[in-house]
Amino acid sequence: MITFCETRPVSYVLGGHIEMSRQPGVDYPIRTTYQPDEPPLQMTVDQLQDVRLAIDSIGDRPGRHAFADFVICRSEDDGAAVRTAPTAPPGPP
Repeated sequence: MITFCETRPVSYVLGGHIEMSRQPGVDYPIRTTYQPDEPPLQMTVDQLQDVRLAIDSIGDRPGRHAFADFVICRSEDDGAAVRTAPTAPPGPP
């Protein structure tokens, strides 16, 4: 994604889930359905590069890693850097 952005005129990158408040390093609890203070969905290319640097700095350490513009949650199970999105409760049968 970074290489793509370096070779094309990209203004913003859209993420899949925010799950974070506008307060640096503070995300909403997992399964929260009301998140009135989320920042905008679009991220700058510089923020995307910051995410890459953060992932590199975390290495293989599992846990919750808070940064100014994002929080990375790294699972011990698969080692992937992810932020778990809340899941909807099951509906009526």
